[in-house]
Amino acid sequence: MKKLISILVFTLLFFSCKNKNPNTIKTSIENNTDLIFKSNNLSFKSDLCDNENKIECATVNMNYLMATGGKTTIREKINSTIEDILANHFIIGEEKEVLNTDFKKAAQSFITDYEEYIGEEKNRGFITPYSNETECKILYESPEIICISFSNYSNTGGAHPNYFTQLINFDKTTGEQIKADQILKDRQKLSPILERQAKVKYRVEEDQSLKDIGLYYEGNIFPVNDNIGILKDSIILEYNPYEVGPYVLGGITFKIAKSEIKDLMISF
Repeated sequence: MKKLISILVFTLLFFSCKNKNPNTIKTSIENNTDLIFKSNNLSFKSDLCDNENKIECATVNMNYLMATGGKTTIREKINSTIEDILANHFIIGEEKEVLNTDFKKAAQSFITDYEEYIGEEKNRGFITPYSNETECKILYESPEIICISFSNYSNTGGAHPNYFTQLINFDKTTGEQIKADQILKDRQKLSPILERQAKVKYRVEEDQSLKDIGLYYEGNIFPVNDNIGILKDSIILEYNPYEVGPYVLGGITFKIAKSEIKDLMISF
């Protein structure tokens, strides 16, 4: 009888192990463990920067992240999106200028275009240095999700430098971007929370309008944008200069606890 029980137990264990798909286990490990993000740096400097007065100069400095390891299709999908984002940091004018352009080539073009510009402007007497700097940071990462911020600062001879931050969330199991509509059910219900935080930031009285201090947006409801990042216990929304107010007021970052808006969130 004991021998019979032992045989039955062994048989069940054998088939239980056999029925587990090793490819499923391997894929899960590849997607969530082997996929890692490594820091990279790209720097370019015009030969003109060696001039004595240092005015004729163009520089590019990019600290960025790229996915390595994991499943090839997922890694390539994530990296392709990152490359597109980085290339678009060099848009000056029409977006078509860097459409489907390698971001490294776009960075090099930033330098060569400046050198051509200097050649044309020398006789006009208006010379100024150009720069373009990008910093990427992981704001949050779990086995399923990663949130990356792309911060860019550029000086291209205008009235003042420009800067912006873009928040991107990736589903690490598919490589797809997680968009705002996949995070929140009804973004407009978030508006009163953002308005309260903005009034605290700018010291606006409860019965005052944010427009009284120079913020601008259509209607009387504070807009909820698409620039949303997923953190462990909260979400953040990034508003860049000129988005809802003048440059002098700078950008606005809102941080909201998930527990406060659990009825508005789809998941995460």
